[in-house]
Amino acid sequence: NDQPLVSFQQQPGRLFISIGNQPFATYVYEDNNISRPYFAHVKTSCGIQATRNHPPLPDDPQDHSTYHPGIWLSFGDINGNDYWRLKQKVEHEMFVEQPEGGKGKGTFTVRNYYMDASGNNRVMAELVKYTIIVRPFGYLLIMNSTFSSDEGDFTFGDQEEMGLGIRVNTKISVQYGQGHMTNAEGLKDGKEIWGKASNWVDYSGEIDGNYA
Repeated sequence: NDQPLVSFQQQPGRLFISIGNQPFATYVYEDNNISRPYFAHVKTSCGIQATRNHPPLPDDPQDHSTYHPGIWLSFGDINGNDYWRLKQKVEHEMFVEQPEGGKGKGTFTVRNYYMDASGNNRVMAELVKYTIIVRPFGYLLIMNSTFSSDEGDFTFGDQEEMGLGIRVNTKISVQYGQGHMTNAEGLKDGKEIWGKASNWVDYSGEIDGNYA
């Protein structure tokens, strides 16, 4: 097995992830300005940064600098609590399974608590397993989250800011760069794709002569 090694380096509040001794991403779970976990500086297999710089550099658009740090899972309405806009906190409790690297694959599992507006009560728990897999033509980041509560019922609201968020590199963004989006139905870019359910969305473009 000649696949590159997926490895982890832990520091307070963050986990540095490398593939083949090259940076892949930083998983941040303690941040004074962003009250939920996220992945920053996510890179492709050829070293191109796929997500926007965090914090944004002067050449990047400066909007939502804390809402959009890279790749994250969040929700604008759970029992009236807004985690997307950082009004309530998603609290990292612990690594349920410690980071485990290996040839072509790495995993870790964490438990988070979604807190209410007081910051004292848990609305729900999230058990999420992250898996990084090396594919022949790139890297695959899998997030598998299970939500539960011993405190009471919880409801996911009906609004646009719900679920997985990705802020791409400015150079491949539709709005500021030369990138394009295509979904499973063949619809293109934000005007056609926005608000429509689809099995998948491809968001890609060219950065400095390389495709990402």
